[in-house]
Amino acid sequence: MDKKRTAGLRAANEASHRLTVEAIENALFILMKTKPYREIRVTEILKRSGASRAAFYNNFRNKDDIVDQLLERMTKYMIEIMHYNNSVEEKANLIYNVISSQREELKLLIDSGLDRRVLEETNRKTLKEDMKYNEKMYTILWNGAVYNLVRELTINDELNSLEKLSGFVKHLQKTIVLPEKIRTSS
Repeated sequence: MDKKRTAGLRAANEASHRLTVEAIENALFILMKTKPYREIRVTEILKRSGASRAAFYNNFRNKDDIVDQLLERMTKYMIEIMHYNNSVEEKANLIYNVISSQREELKLLIDSGLDRRVLEETNRKTLKEDMKYNEKMYTILWNGAVYNLVRELTINDELNSLEKLSGFVKHLQKTIVLPEKIRTSS
């Protein structure tokens, strides 16, 4: 088989894999709208998604793994935003956009009591054994702050406004010292 054809087949296989994972994730969220998370069974997810049992278990160990993988992707993206070389206002705008685009799913996770996993995943990704005490405590503080901000922007319609968030960020910059990772580096 020539390289071009092999590459084409590989790309098609990867696209099919992504679609299967998305279908399974979407099926879980659709089911979470109608019943408590703890009552949802893999069989129901498979029926709703149209995926086979083999496809499910090739991608996930169980339904908790669906949530864990989704939260890992979201957390990774949020951490990347915090490390971008841009202003705090731009970071806040990006975070707001992520929350807005995933708000319904985030609400379902919060309502199911699964949102704490976001904080646990963030801590797992950002806290290192070799950190000095002050650096570790500062990281814990900011992880908790961002987690709570995301949570409140998700569940509280009164707070969910880009204009209000931008105003708060401007106030924040005047009142407390932000870590170098969060401030603009330019």
